[in-house]
Amino acid sequence: MEIFNILGHQVCFEEGFSKCLELYDKKSEWIEEYKKRYCSMNYSIETIQAFGEYLGNMWKFMQNEYQILENRVLDVFANFQVFNKSREEIVANCSRPTMECYDYLDLYMEHIKALHRNIEDKKRQAANTAANNVDEYYLGVISTSSWDILVNDVFNEWESYKAEKKREKAYNSTMQKADSFFQRELKDDFIEMQQTIYKTVEGYGIETIEKMFDYCVSVLISENKLDYKVKDYLQKEKAETILRNLGRIQDNNIKKEQIIDVLQIAPLLPEVHFEIIKYIWNDVDEYLKLIKFIHGENMIGKVCYDEVMKHPNNEKYIEMLEKLGINNIYYQKYKNTNISTNTNISTNANNYTHTSNEKIVLSEQQIGQAIGIGIFLTILLSIILYGITALVRL
Repeated sequence: MEIFNILGHQVCFEEGFSKCLELYDKKSEWIEEYKKRYCSMNYSIETIQAFGEYLGNMWKFMQNEYQILENRVLDVFANFQVFNKSREEIVANCSRPTMECYDYLDLYMEHIKALHRNIEDKKRQAANTAANNVDEYYLGVISTSSWDILVNDVFNEWESYKAEKKREKAYNSTMQKADSFFQRELKDDFIEMQQTIYKTVEGYGIETIEKMFDYCVSVLISENKLDYKVKDYLQKEKAETILRNLGRIQDNNIKKEQIIDVLQIAPLLPEVHFEIIKYIWNDVDEYLKLIKFIHGENMIGKVCYDEVMKHPNNEKYIEMLEKLGINNIYYQKYKNTNISTNTNISTNANNYTHTSNEKIVLSEQQIGQAIGIGIFLTILLSIILYGITALVRL
């Protein structure tokens, strides 16, 4: 049994927990590798056709990622000599975040298709109006001369041909101008939608990995490949509930007791370490031993780095980064920012955007906004139709 004295209290972990920590290392590797592959989906989109293709490519990407994860889970089971689990069981237990991701992408795809239809209708309407504004100039002859009548017919046929060519040119020119107009007007909307989709889908992927990790641990415990007491250290939901209620506690001693209780039942939860670092003082070295035991150097590094980026003068988190040492990737990132000597610290902190491994959960309001995209842009298109007609007259 491993025992650590943190914030004046003892936390203890069974030896069997070390095997689970090896799995946690694999989970961290999977997440980092997934993020690197996912970067390939962060490319610019300028047209509505490209946006539709982007959604289709994102769907295929996530489908492929899920298959990669399935194979890795089966490999983990094989390494522990568990051979009685199938892909179907993995899907039944782990596919919920991925299915939600597909539904999310399908929702946007329907909106983009509706928007594309509306744009095409408006473009054709403007182009037809431009073509119909081309007038033909016909001659009428009052004569009994066959020659006069022949010349008149030839002239009118030629005039009709020219008018048709003018209509064709006006139609094509208006379509091109409308394309440019819509592309210019909707560019910012595409950028905003893509950024939202990119962040949300990344979160779904990470949640799927975490779901599969939990499933691996559960199966290995049930197959007696991991100590059954390991599950006592993976009570994430209970731990998160306690942390949410810390603000209600006025007595710091009671608050520390609750933090240690959370550490005991969920030592791999980043939020509990954020709280520990607030109160840690003389037992930093003991805490560093705990971090090493749980293989949590990068997790703690990220907790400290994120906090320092938001509050550059928070010395406790800076000190912890320095304690982690120069080999820690988040200490290196901190040093590369030169934030301690930057004269624009407050500006950098205000501009900083916190990134996390949690998926963006759609609230009812956000879902309503997503559903309203097609309606809003349809109204917008009607308003700017006048602008297209003006372009035709240029």
